[in-house]
Amino acid sequence: MWGRLRTQLRVGGVAALAPMLRGLVMRAILGVESVAERAAWTRRRVERLNGRRLKRAWWFEQRRRKQEAEPLRTYEHREFSQNGEDGILERIFALIGTTNRSLVEIGASDGQENCTRKLVEAGWTGVWIEADPERARRARSVAAGRVVVIDEPAEPVSIAGSLRSAGIPERPDLLVMDIDGNDWWVLGAVLAAVSPRVLVTEYNSTYRPGRWWVQPYREGREWDGTFRHGASLEALSALARLHGLALVGCDSRGVNAFFVAASEVDRVETGRSRSVAAHFMAPWFAPGLWGHPRTPERPQPLTERLSEQEQQAVSLSAAPLGRRSMVFRPGQPVVVDVSVTNLTTKELSSLGSTPLQIALRWRPHGTPYGAWGAEQRVRLRHPVGSGRRRRMTIWQPAPVGIGTHHLDLVLVQENVAWLDRVPTSVEVEVGDAL
Repeated sequence: MWGRLRTQLRVGGVAALAPMLRGLVMRAILGVESVAERAAWTRRRVERLNGRRLKRAWWFEQRRRKQEAEPLRTYEHREFSQNGEDGILERIFALIGTTNRSLVEIGASDGQENCTRKLVEAGWTGVWIEADPERARRARSVAAGRVVVIDEPAEPVSIAGSLRSAGIPERPDLLVMDIDGNDWWVLGAVLAAVSPRVLVTEYNSTYRPGRWWVQPYREGREWDGTFRHGASLEALSALARLHGLALVGCDSRGVNAFFVAASEVDRVETGRSRSVAAHFMAPWFAPGLWGHPRTPERPQPLTERLSEQEQQAVSLSAAPLGRRSMVFRPGQPVVVDVSVTNLTTKELSSLGSTPLQIALRWRPHGTPYGAWGAEQRVRLRHPVGSGRRRRMTIWQPAPVGIGTHHLDLVLVQENVAWLDRVPTSVEVEVGDAL
């Protein structure tokens, strides 16, 4: 470290130390947060601090958005994707059209929820690659022969051969990359073999514009549950530019970046800066200050159905967090303090064959319960022990419609039952847009 410090001083002077100092400060903050999350009292303070950060980031985004053309993320829509990728891809292909309707998704999981299932349902063909054999087996039943499912790890030395064996054309319409590890290295090998018209890749939004960061390559690497995964948007954009792709946007949660062939970029966006900073979105997808949690979570799985009596012994309560006025702008983060009380004899968690999650939906005032809008699911970050109460902070963007709305929160045991007979509701007022 001291040798590197001396080199920085010799080459660039004192000004060259700024990036290093910023990196040291970030590491110190991450270390403090990692320790803080081990205790319930300090973890709650971290979550509250993150709620305030979300609100500040939202206001910043509103000011920036007034100075730019309509971003792709305004078209977000979920059907089978996690973060609205379905709607963004629909918008991109509506602007540039399709050719062979061929796709590749690397890290396709079990096919139930990924970026390309909606396209497969619409008749697209191609390949899904998934390293986990069990997930790949389930993906084959979802694909039903419409795409080839390859159950092998994506490695730079073998990925091109796998794509050739699957019959992927040299210029497929879409390539999706999501393996939370060797993404940058595998993507480089793929782009050397094929030239997609559209690329979607996860990026590590912990590292902001100006930070070129890539996770070192290691064969068989998998996500370890920490913030050190994949590559920064700066690094991925530089790699994409080398292969004729231009960045056109990111989703609103700071998870995915979208690229199109440079020859067609003018059809997707006009009058906007094409810099990484113009499109970058910070991490808005987890309670930690920087997006991904600091340490892996290992709650005990819930493996059996809760009985009727046990379902009634689990309850949920919620209240808005740290806000005197309950008037929000459309899309502004509504941060909610949630408590889950477990009076059963079992430990409850969000893992296992029948996971427990929180379902959230917005309901306009005067609309009866049950006539809900689009639903979101939030998992419990930590298990809730028998006879214990667990508090957590979650957030949802305020609805678009002006007026009074209710955010209904309901506990659900997946594929089993809704645990709350009557939902917990938080009432907010949505005012005029900026």
